[in-house]
Amino acid sequence: MVGDFNVVRHSNKRQGVGHARVNRSKIKGFNNFIDSNQLLDLLAMGRKYTWYRPNDTTKSRLDRVLVSDNWVETWPGLGNTFKIGKCLTIAP
Repeated sequence: MVGDFNVVRHSNKRQGVGHARVNRSKIKGFNNFIDSNQLLDLLAMGRKYTWYRPNDTTKSRLDRVLVSDNWVETWPGLGNTFKIGKCLTIAP
């Protein structure tokens, strides 16, 4: 699965958002989804964040590549990382 999941896995993957605004139940639900489906979250190389508020006050890592063990076994030469290219600035 590749996509912008609109949720972070850990609160430290968001910058510029107060702790009161971090939705811990969404983080927990997303992590439970990944764990219960036995998915691996590939390591992103390049930019630390994939979403930037236009005034650059808030940044988050929302884009992810989630794969199964079967995918890794089928494509062993592809490694466990992906490169983040140019990011779009998306207004909320």
